[in-house]
Amino acid sequence: MTELAKPIGWLTRARSSGALPLLVGLGALVVFYQSVNPHDPVAGWLVWRYLAIISLAGIWAASALSGGFFLSSLIGLKHVSFRERLVVSFALGVLAWGLLIVAVGLIGVLGRVTFFAIPLLMFGVGGIPLVRALKRAARLRRRLPATRVSLFARVCTAFGLISVALIYANILTPRNVMYDARWYHLPLAEQYAAAGRVFRLDEGWFNGTMPHFASYLYTWAFCSPFGHLFDRVELAAHLEFVLFVATLVSVPVLVDRLRPRPRLASAWVARFLFPGVMLYDSTLGCGADHVLAFLSVPLFLALLRLWSRPSHAHGELLGEFSCAALATK
Repeated sequence: MTELAKPIGWLTRARSSGALPLLVGLGALVVFYQSVNPHDPVAGWLVWRYLAIISLAGIWAASALSGGFFLSSLIGLKHVSFRERLVVSFALGVLAWGLLIVAVGLIGVLGRVTFFAIPLLMFGVGGIPLVRALKRAARLRRRLPATRVSLFARVCTAFGLISVALIYANILTPRNVMYDARWYHLPLAEQYAAAGRVFRLDEGWFNGTMPHFASYLYTWAFCSPFGHLFDRVELAAHLEFVLFVATLVSVPVLVDRLRPRPRLASAWVARFLFPGVMLYDSTLGCGADHVLAFLSVPLFLALLRLWSRPSHAHGELLGEFSCAALATK
């Protein structure tokens, strides 16, 4: 009886501490692995490649935000609201990414080292200040009274999340890359990465003379030392998806700037009232259209700031985002 009481007591303590469901889940995973792995090796599943691509895209986004947050401090944007500063900072970071790719490419040192060096540089200059600012904002947010979310807002949010999921499913295969992207956006990025430099197109390729800021961003994906062509094209597609999500997140900030009260947190869902975004040639496909759309909100925010409070910093922001837009499309 004593020997039987020990495991029973252990199970009782595990159940009371909440560890029992975790143990049961781990046991089920072990059984699942032993049953499936001989027939379909788990190590070869595509999910691991997608998780790696998502992780790299997340690192790219976080590094761009860190670098942009540092640049916003240099310009002197500490007086704007924190949400607006995050939107502007991310746009500045993306612009810095493109310029760094061009600068490194002109020197002729694009490659695997660049793939790791640029994110490390971004994190190094702005990572710690960004983390401190986010912690400070989180503390202030916890002090605010909880707001009641209406049923209508919940329905709108659910509709928006379903729409985002449908668009994301479209980028899970490189076969959905658009014709323009196959023609020049991605080939140009691949050429730069393969050559290790940004070079003049001596053969007089007409498409190479168009604005190619998006291709400079995709060049980082083709510098990746991980995986094969599938992984690099998918990483480029995920970079575009990150910019699309950032565009959605920035819409409520713009709406609040135009109409401070009441605050419309679910205003981003209005983007999907235009169903063309689900159709070919308007959806995500490694093109430049959604990169340009991403720049529209920070550009308009900079214009509003300059209009209401003319200053060197606001004029500089407007000029930078205008140039980025012209360099995109």
